[in-house]
Amino acid sequence: MSTRVGELPGVPVAGLRVRTAALVRFGAFLVAALLAGSIGRLSYDDELGVSLVWPLYGVAVLWLATGNRRTWPWDVAGLVAATATSLLVNGGTVPEIVVAGATWVTMMRRLAPDVWGAGGERPLSRLRDLAAFGAACVTSAALVALLRGTGLGLVPGLQVQEVWFTAVRNLSWILGLGALGLLGLPRTAWTSLRVWFERERAVQPAWRVVETLGMLLATALLAGAAFAPDPTPFAFTLVLCTVWAAFRLPPLAAVLFAFGLGSVAVVATLTGQGVFLAEADPMTRAAIAQGFLITQVLAALAISLGTEERRTAVARALAAEREADSRAALFSAVIEHLAEGVSVITADDTYAIRNPAVHRMTGAGGFLRPDADSPDQPVMVSESGEPLAVPDMPHTRARNGESVIRETVRVRTGTGEERTLEVTSIPVHGLDGDPRPVVVNTLRDVTREHEERDQLVSFAGVVAHDLKNPLTVVRGWTESLREELAADEEPDVAVLRSMLGRVQGASDQMHHFIDDLLAFTVARDRPLDIVDVDLSGLAEDVAELRREGDTRPRISVEPGMRVRADRPLVRQLLDNLVGNSVKYVAPGVRPQVDVTAVPRDGRLEVSVTDNGIGIPPAMRQRVFDSFARAHGVDYTGTGLGLAICERAVSRHGGRIWVDESHGPGTRVSFTLPTA
Repeated sequence: MSTRVGELPGVPVAGLRVRTAALVRFGAFLVAALLAGSIGRLSYDDELGVSLVWPLYGVAVLWLATGNRRTWPWDVAGLVAATATSLLVNGGTVPEIVVAGATWVTMMRRLAPDVWGAGGERPLSRLRDLAAFGAACVTSAALVALLRGTGLGLVPGLQVQEVWFTAVRNLSWILGLGALGLLGLPRTAWTSLRVWFERERAVQPAWRVVETLGMLLATALLAGAAFAPDPTPFAFTLVLCTVWAAFRLPPLAAVLFAFGLGSVAVVATLTGQGVFLAEADPMTRAAIAQGFLITQVLAALAISLGTEERRTAVARALAAEREADSRAALFSAVIEHLAEGVSVITADDTYAIRNPAVHRMTGAGGFLRPDADSPDQPVMVSESGEPLAVPDMPHTRARNGESVIRETVRVRTGTGEERTLEVTSIPVHGLDGDPRPVVVNTLRDVTREHEERDQLVSFAGVVAHDLKNPLTVVRGWTESLREELAADEEPDVAVLRSMLGRVQGASDQMHHFIDDLLAFTVARDRPLDIVDVDLSGLAEDVAELRREGDTRPRISVEPGMRVRADRPLVRQLLDNLVGNSVKYVAPGVRPQVDVTAVPRDGRLEVSVTDNGIGIPPAMRQRVFDSFARAHGVDYTGTGLGLAICERAVSRHGGRIWVDESHGPGTRVSFTLPTA
């Protein structure tokens, strides 16, 4: 079996990588522990019998924090070896090192289990994390100090002063190294740091770079003055530098700055330099220097984490505000463009929300104040036409607890226009702490629906009437025909022909009526196929058929007319208009029809002029309604011809009208888009 490069026989590549990473981690921490032990050994004071610094506690905390139950036995073994190598008598014992690390890990896993090093994935990022981290560090350092003070650490017990010194010494390195590890070792830490720098570079001005450089220079000068062989008492001002850095830098950089500054203080003090030499006792000087490191790291952590948490909270709040503004704008846009009227009526009978559709339906004042003295004030009326009393209005009833669902009301404006509205009024309680409900009111204009319903009823009546008449004729003459054929004597052929002619005439009337109904429906519903149309040629085709009629009409068509329209609908339009002109003439008069056009406002205004009997003035507006007939029984027809014309023109965005200035005869004009 072949093995890929870098792969051991029987060991998967993924498992090999995991083992390699574990070995690298173990080796790195072993080296760090040996180095920390060496530093502690170098600070050993023969007279006091104790190491003045002992970073091995901080390394032990990080070593165990980065492990798990499978690695901890090996980690403890490594700590034992490193501690033994570093000479147990120089400041620590194996039990103390293990107890320090175990105590810290146990508390962190209980107090902040989602933080890296305590079983989680994210670095220290919140003040709450800092509280858990601080508690774990203090408890760990204090417990180890008590162990040494009581002699349970397997070395002779210490005096009270030495116990306090041990606690401060251990806390400084557990706190400092632990903070750097929890902020810098997680996988996401350096990505977050890069994102921070990119964000700062994008939004901060160039002078901030100068400010940061100035901060570093000021810190170097103050640190040099405070920890020089001949120091000046400026050490307290270094805390201000740390505060400055914590406000300007990300948490990892701020803690690194504070830890470096504190380490400078510790090294300077141990080498006999700096302001802390005023204290004669070496142990006290070391405790003060390492206490200074503690204050620096804590200040940097508290301020930088608080600043970052505040920045994150502000960013989330701004994002939430932007999202809320976007949703509000979307909601407003939807409300503004709804065809239905939407309003919210407060407990004080004022509009909290009212979209433009409400204004269109009810006028400028709405119908909240029916007694308002305004010519535009609409009045809500009942089906009988009487104004509704305020208690009977839907929104008033809703305020009293009734839910009004899809109730039909009529509104009459000051101009006399009437609308039929479908109203829904729902009470909503508990807004703004007011026990009185607000009313959510929706309006839907159903005027056209009611008009179409009425037209449908009228349409059904007309259709029934106009079909019933010829059917009555057919039935009557067929009964007469049956009786004639049932008679004993030979039927008269001429009489039979006359009867059949009456039946055929009635059936032809029904056929024409049904054709007009179909054309009426097609003119309304059929999808348009807009093409360039030679209107003159189309009109000439219609005229040619009409010229062959019994009255031999004279029909002239202006050449060169072109429009952009649906060809079948335009042919139906011309056929109806020319047919009416030929049909509605006085007896004995030869029809004269002229089809002309003139361009007007980007459209073609076409006129069909005749010498017929004309349209009565009272019918010139109504003649385009369905089943409207201007000449009664004197001329046959269905009353749908001009209604079909109106639908055909309106579907092309034009208009059609009867020219009242023309006479005698009739001139019907319409507009269509030009080619």
